[in-house]
Amino acid sequence: MMDIVLTVLWFSGFVYAGNRWLKIDFSYAPIFSVSFVGILLFVFAVSNYLKPAAGFLCSAGFILSAIGGIDAWRNRRTQHFPVPVPLFMVLVLLIILSFLVPLGMKFTVIDDYVYWGIIGKYLYLHHHLPDANTAIIERHLAYTPGTSLFHYFFYTLTGRYSPAISYFAQNILLISAFFVVLKKDDFKRTLIFLCLLVILLTLFSGSIFTKLQVDYLLSIYSFAVLWIYFREPPTLLTVFTISLPACFLFLIKEIGIALCLLLLMIILFDLFFHRDLDGKVKFKSIVVVILTGGIVYLLKQTWTDHCQMMEFLKFNTGVNMDSIWQAVQFFSDGTVQKGVWLFVKGIFIGPADRLNLPYVFWYLAVVFFWIKILSKQTTDNKTRYARCLKILGASFAVYLILMYFLQVIVFKVGENYDHTIGLTRYLNIFFCQVVCFTLLLYGDQYLQHIVSNKRVVFFITGVILMIGLSRIETELHRDSHYNEAEQVAKKIEKNIDKGKENLIGIVPGTNDHHLGIKLLYHLLPNRVNHDGFPVQDKDVFLSSLQQYDFVLFNEPGDRIEEWIHPFVETPFDNTGFFKIILGGTDNVKDKIIKLEKVF
Repeated sequence: MMDIVLTVLWFSGFVYAGNRWLKIDFSYAPIFSVSFVGILLFVFAVSNYLKPAAGFLCSAGFILSAIGGIDAWRNRRTQHFPVPVPLFMVLVLLIILSFLVPLGMKFTVIDDYVYWGIIGKYLYLHHHLPDANTAIIERHLAYTPGTSLFHYFFYTLTGRYSPAISYFAQNILLISAFFVVLKKDDFKRTLIFLCLLVILLTLFSGSIFTKLQVDYLLSIYSFAVLWIYFREPPTLLTVFTISLPACFLFLIKEIGIALCLLLLMIILFDLFFHRDLDGKVKFKSIVVVILTGGIVYLLKQTWTDHCQMMEFLKFNTGVNMDSIWQAVQFFSDGTVQKGVWLFVKGIFIGPADRLNLPYVFWYLAVVFFWIKILSKQTTDNKTRYARCLKILGASFAVYLILMYFLQVIVFKVGENYDHTIGLTRYLNIFFCQVVCFTLLLYGDQYLQHIVSNKRVVFFITGVILMIGLSRIETELHRDSHYNEAEQVAKKIEKNIDKGKENLIGIVPGTNDHHLGIKLLYHLLPNRVNHDGFPVQDKDVFLSSLQQYDFVLFNEPGDRIEEWIHPFVETPFDNTGFFKIILGGTDNVKDKIIKLEKVF
């Protein structure tokens, strides 16, 4: 309960400041605030001031909340009350929902361990971004840390670390984007829009309130920027409001820079060709758009410089002119032809959502609804929306080409695989925002009559039921080896040397190939190998053992048991944890190794 109170107090402070002093609409202040905090955390993190920055932002939120409370008390009986009460109550309820849904959550998929879990816990323990001298997978160190830093901020805010806090922090990012569709003067109708948005995002991305993967955040933040811009007059304040959420897309995931530039291009074209806009306002707004692009470039360059300075390994895709040329040999290369067929089949008749509806259904639905939308617009609005649609369509075509190269060149679809790899996940980053934007625009246009309370209750009940079922589904599909790994980690932690960074080797069997990753997470700040122990050659294997302080054998197999038999005084059955004792000379000799059984 205290976590909810602290979050409401802190969050309401920044929302109040954005709304009261920057004149940002209350519905847009949450997404502006979290984007502002996320960008500041990133800047301070790469400057090695993460801990004081998090403390300062916590204090600033509470101070701003106190100021807002005083303002509300003074104006409680006047028309100048600082916040719209219905919207504030919805915000509080969404915060409570964000906390309750993942309560007691453990990581459910290996991706949560591999990156968000390990990075989040590392930040909590060390209060700075990881450097190259760490056991974390080197390639993952180059991932943009926007959401992980926001998780860290909530560890600081609540004063503790747990996976549930990670989910809670991510849900705050999520509900901030949902909140943009609400309007004080049209409360019931826009509350239905919020429900529709939750339903659509769940339909395309799964259990969004119990997920740390960030693809759905890219979709909903892109939608939020488009929605704010096209639902408000194209003024300087509107462009300023969307500037930070657009920038934050890059920090969520590196591909977000492409989405950000696409959104800025749509806005820039719309401003440039807008006929009724005052010349000075148009010029200032265009300048803000260009400055936003400049900020994104600086964020990108700052992260690139940081990765180069730390010598982080970038994701090597193998994409070059030769591989691209090979991937377009549609008529002469049988492997490429197979890859093309699998890709085309995936983007047309492959399942687009949790109902397994094919993409072609949604393509036709989007076209149908856009025809309806454009048919009801005034001439000026029709021109604006048509321009937006053309750029979205062209961008989606380019995005599909990039997805094809990803599948055929990087994942070797058609060569190593007879199916696409993660196509729905990557494709929906872009396509989901298009569907949400289209359907809510249509709903805004055709749902003009007064909405009854029964209809609002119906949609709210539907959303709660969907979220509840998603939470149950997540619980039912929990990693079957999670408890096993957690129990092993607790036993190891009790028996390793305290006050030092222990090096722990893992020789796993076939029951859980990701055991090293999970134990790395549980045993931080100790180091655990996660790349697989070298077991092809006896000499290499025994030489590698000498690099560690301890080793865990988890059903290693007969060959490994035969190799280690001369060095083990106490036999073990399937699983054994040993302290490695080295003696004799410094030469790599079998006789200098001793394995002392711990459990």
